[in-house]
Amino acid sequence: MGSDGCLSNTSDNRGLLEATSLVLSVMEPMWQRYCDQLSRADFWVLFATLSMQRADPTHSLSIPFKFGRVDSATCSAGANRLPEPQNGAHAIQQVFLTQMGLTLSETVALFGAHTIGHVHNANSGYGVVPDGSADILQNAWDPTPNVFDNQYFVGLIGQGWKNKPVPGDTPRSKNIWTINTQGIMLNSDMVLGFNISTSSAACDHCGVVDERCGPNGPPINQALCTAPVTNTLTGGRSATFAQVQAFAQSNTAFLQAFSAAFSKLTSLGYSNSATAPGKLGSLTAIDLATC
Repeated sequence: MGSDGCLSNTSDNRGLLEATSLVLSVMEPMWQRYCDQLSRADFWVLFATLSMQRADPTHSLSIPFKFGRVDSATCSAGANRLPEPQNGAHAIQQVFLTQMGLTLSETVALFGAHTIGHVHNANSGYGVVPDGSADILQNAWDPTPNVFDNQYFVGLIGQGWKNKPVPGDTPRSKNIWTINTQGIMLNSDMVLGFNISTSSAACDHCGVVDERCGPNGPPINQALCTAPVTNTLTGGRSATFAQVQAFAQSNTAFLQAFSAAFSKLTSLGYSNSATAPGKLGSLTAIDLATC
């Protein structure tokens, strides 16, 4: 598993494969101009790196870039490379730790990428409002989805999230977490901060409608989950709450951890040494500031 310049025809890549997608309508024509100088896999990693650094208003996010990734000749593989959001902690364990070999700490940092962008109901089935809504920010993880910062973590443990059905999801197959229909989190997000309820007779891992997870008054480390109506305790802080809290309190700490984790993620399957190549090849450092 590693960056190989492929988009397999799986549901995980819905929204990326269509002719109107950013990948095919913008990125692919740009890469074609330089395809004799770097692989598509390198270009995608470089594009992501520069986009995130550009979205950082502090200009302190610095992600090292190395080239040498090899494009795969076939794109048949790719299923189950992304975690199924409904499955929460199990999906995170399976994909990031078992399949990719990342640490739990690195995984939490990578989830901070949800600070930019928003969910698309037509692609994933998740959303507070339909695609094309005048207030598409309701489908964003944090209120500034064009800024790369730690606000995803700030909102995750600093707001009171409620478990809700996805509008129009009939028969019910998914759940979302929202704050009075403003903003969104999925089960895979919520488990970073809380021990949420996932048992449900209605659908797989949907949990309890109107279960609330968030701060229970100051200090913020009293965050917990409570049942609707009775307000009885249903779950406390998850094992990664302390790291989420550390990122919420320090944008600098988040940016530093994310840089290291993203660099490792995009180097999977490769080696950084020409004398000890990885299974897909080796990578060579390049100074983007001076090239």
